Amino acid sequence: MEDRFVTAIAHKDNIMRYRLSPNSRTIDLLKAWHHEIFKFAKVDDALELYVEAKYEAEIDYLLSQHGITALAKEGGLGFVILVGLGLAADPAYLARVMDLTADMQVERIAHSERSLELMLPTQNVARAVALLHQELIGENS
Repeated sequence: MEDRFVTAIAHKDNIMRYRLSPNSRTIDLLKAWHHEIFKFAKVDDALELYVEAKYEAEIDYLLSQHGITALAKEGGLGFVILVGLGLAADPAYLARVMDLTADMQVERIAHSERSLELMLPTQNVARAVALLHQELIGENS
């Protein structure tokens, strides 16, 4: 396989995850939504919305105004995004990232053609960024 290189590392911490039923009330809520949504995903039978924790009170109010009770709500999440073409195409590269972050409680790994994204507790984000930068960018700079 060709060499894969991380060209940048982005991160976001202090994120809330709201799990909502993907029903007509939720669709109406999204039409009225005015806060930035960092990420969203349809997972199993729920719509997951990832938003900055600073919006928690406002989002809770918006949910109550639409008669929606979240299936689950969780705070303290963070994301580390490795940017570089083809990173996810190499299983050995994924294994290396998993080895480097083995003690950081990574909950989810996702990918695109140009990125590899880790979801982990917010308290581990800075350490993950520093280690991954040292190990994956430091050697190529």
